[in-house]
Parts: sequence; C-alpha cells; structure tokens
Amino acid sequence: MRFSATRRLRFRWALAALAVCSLAVTACSSGSLGSSSGKKGAVTLSFMVGNTEQAIKTAQQLAKDFHAANPNITIKLDIGPGGTELDNLVKTRLSTGAMDDVLLYNSGSLFQQINPQKSLLPVTSEPFMNNVADQFIPNVKAGNDVYGVPLGTVGGGGIFYNRKVYAKLGLQIPKTWAQFMANNAKLKAAGVAPVVQTFGDTWTSQIFVLADFHNVAATEPDFVQRYTTTRPSTPPTRPRSRASSDCRRSTTPAT
Repeated sequence: MRFSATRRLRFRWALAALAVCSLAVTACSSGSLGSSSGKKGAVTLSFMVGNTEQAIKTAQQLAKDFHAANPNITIKLDIGPGGTELDNLVKTRLSTGAMDDVLLYNSGSLFQQINPQKSLLPVTSEPFMNNVADQFIPNVKAGNDVYGVPLGTVGGGGIFYNRKVYAKLGLQIPKTWAQFMANNAKLKAAGVAPVVQTFGDTWTSQIFVLADFHNVAATEPDFVQRYTTTRPSTPPTRPRSRASSDCRRSTTPAT
C-alpha cells in the first residue's frame, strides 16, 4: 500500500493523500509548504511518484481533480525512479531536507525505514482518519501515532499456470498449498521448472508474502511492528505468520 506526504518546517513532513491534502496544508505554518506564485494566495506543490505507469496515471488524475477543487493550489509532478533506486532517493532527500512537498511511497516495513517519527508529521487526529480502515493503521503507525493514509488502485498478484504443461501431465489447478507443492514435485520429476520468477524488480520477491499478508494481519495485528523490529533472518514464531513463512520457503527447492 502507498501513501503520500506534504512538507512542514524544514525536515518535517505531513502525510495525506491529495484528496485530503488541503487539511494538511491548513495544519502547516505559513510559508513552510510549497512555493507561491504571483497570484495572491496561489501555491504550487511538488508531488514525487515512482516511474510506473500506474503510479503516474494515478498521480496525474489526483493532481487534476485536486486542482479543480482547489484552484489556488497547483500540483507539479516529479517522476522519480522505481524499485531500490526510489528507496535510496527518498531516504537521501528526507535526510537532506530536499524532498518534494508530496510523496507517494510504501507502507509497512519500508515506511518504518524512513524513520517516520523524525521525518513525518502525524495525522492521527485528522478527521479524514475516520474513513481509513482499522486494518490499515498498523502499516503506517510508529509509536502511538499514525503517519499515513492509503492511496492507489487495487492490484492483484498470484500464480499463472501453463495450461498445456498441466494438461500434458494430467495436473489440476491446486486449491490448497499441499496440492500446489505436489504438482511442483511432479513437474520437477518431468524435467519442467515448477516455479519460475524473474525478480526483475525487488518487489516481485514479495509475491507470496503479499498474497498471504491479509490473512497474517487479520490474525496477528502486530505483525508489521514485530517484523520491523526483529532481525529479518529470525523465523516467525506465531502459528499464522510461521505457516506463511514456511509456505514461502517450501517453494525454494521448486524454483
């Protein structure tokens, strides 16, 4: 899930989607946000997004709709890189105070890595938080405060099956993880790579994790916090997250 941020006072940043950005602007001190033009009361905010087509189109539409509702505020897009390059750029800009006024970034573990309690302004008490689902809050929470709201389109990820290969080997689309792994064993025995993944972008390595994240978060609400503060090499110990982790590990011999 992604969120956006607006600048306040030197290295402070307020998080809010453009749809509610005017509330964040109101909370900012005079002259600390955006740049002013010759038109009285006019402000231009820069909005940094990654270079994916989905992120750019979403940001363009948000900027257009927001400006229509707030004629004195213009949103200027700053299209950055993607993947790890974007992560590094965000951390560098935040640490040097050179970040754009509005930022579209990741929630969860990557969000915690940018030190939200130091870099971001809480939106815990903002009225628009009443419209945010409780299940999302742990993903953008640090300490006792919330620092973000959800923004973006719904995406789906999963496993594609080669229908010709499955038909040739007489396999059925699995409905359980055990069936999935049994099929993988038969594929491997037939000389076919059971699980293929490109890993062209770093986030693709999370497909299995993201696919099961809702189930883990529903049974273990503090999972994000525990994962962020625990060494990554330490296996999960609670039943649901451990089961998810074991499933992910079990695909390694099949790749």
